[in-house]
Amino acid sequence: TLSFLFLRGKSMEKNTETSTTQSTNTPQKENTLDSKEEVAANTQFLWIETQIKKAKQNAKLRERMLRFYFYAIGHKVNIRMLENIQVAGIFTATDAKQQRIEITELQTPMFTYPEALLRTCDIVHLLVLPNQEI
Repeated sequence: TLSFLFLRGKSMEKNTETSTTQSTNTPQKENTLDSKEEVAANTQFLWIETQIKKAKQNAKLRERMLRFYFYAIGHKVNIRMLENIQVAGIFTATDAKQQRIEITELQTPMFTYPEALLRTCDIVHLLVLPNQEI
């Protein structure tokens, strides 16, 4: 709302200035110029407003993803990868860009690896299983 008031106030100031300094020769050209400036200012405001909304949505989604990764640490996970490959293990960590995740005791159809790094672009589905207490 602050940017709206700022942009709106700026366009209103221009209107008051042009109304006091209008010449009798071309008053309509200045009015159309002012209306074009107002449209441009309003368009710029709408663009800024949508960018702010997108940034807030992205921040919420990033926070949810970070909370998910924080919760998943130490839990067993089932992972479905490309070409419908099913693997399982214990989620350990992710890198800063969230491009790779570290899994310990990774069980694949052929082998069990003590530690492995998986690319997130290869993961289709990641299911975190709750810890089962005995």
